[in-house]
Amino acid sequence: MNPLGVNFASALFKCRSIGELKEECGEEFFETCSDETYPAKKGAKREMKEENRMRKLEGEKKIPYPESSCAAFSYVLSHGFYASSLIRDFDFNFLLAKPSSPTEAGQKQGRQSI
Repeated sequence: MNPLGVNFASALFKCRSIGELKEECGEEFFETCSDETYPAKKGAKREMKEENRMRKLEGEKKIPYPESSCAAFSYVLSHGFYASSLIRDFDFNFLLAKPSSPTEAGQKQGRQSI
C-alpha cells in the first residue's frame, strides 16, 4: 500500500497551511484538534502472540504491539473542516521512536526506518 496524505486546507482554500489560511483570512482564532489510530493488520495479533511465546522461552524482550497501520486526521473545529489526513501502511510512531536504524522486532515484521 502506498502512503496517502492529503492537505485539505490546500485543496479547499488554495493555501499551503492553516497558518497561511489564517493570514489570508485575517482571522486569529482557528481551534484545531488531531488524532491518530493504529489498527492492527490482519493476523498481526496472532503472529505477535506466537513471536512473544518464542521470545519468552529464549529470554528476550516481548514485542509490545502488533504490526499495524496508521490513520491520522486533523480537524478545524472552529470552522468545521478537516485540515489534513494521513494513511500509512505502518505504525507512524515506530518511525518517530527509531528513526536511525530498524529494531530487531521491526526487521522480523518487515518494518524499515527512514
